[in-house]
Amino acid sequence: MILNLCKLTIDRTTNIETLQATATMLREQLTELNKQVISSNFMSGSQGFLPEIEIESFRQAAISSMWFMVENDLITSRLIAGPERREGFYSSFYALRELNSGINRFNIEQMAAGSRHEQFSRYYGYWSATRMQ
Repeated sequence: MILNLCKLTIDRTTNIETLQATATMLREQLTELNKQVISSNFMSGSQGFLPEIEIESFRQAAISSMWFMVENDLITSRLIAGPERREGFYSSFYALRELNSGINRFNIEQMAAGSRHEQFSRYYGYWSATRMQ
């Protein structure tokens, strides 16, 4: 029984550490994307493609840590109200999928018709202002 409790504790700790690592990786990807979108080379009309955000490992880590997210009310609730608001996991994950769809549309437009930076810049500006927390 003691061994089972120790194993459960180790497994839970590992799951939380994995979630923390994937969240850090996700934040770094978003930071790098933000730098790329606002860089002068990107906005000057040069051809280029944006990498999609890798969200599957974040989703898997969150699923493994669902007990933690439930205990801390991180699933659906709004964590902080007002302009500094942060949303729960489902809202955040949906926002990341939405961003990947925007990146995918941008990349398709780049291949098809050339540069349409203004449209994506407006979309990304709105997305980052409302979702980057």
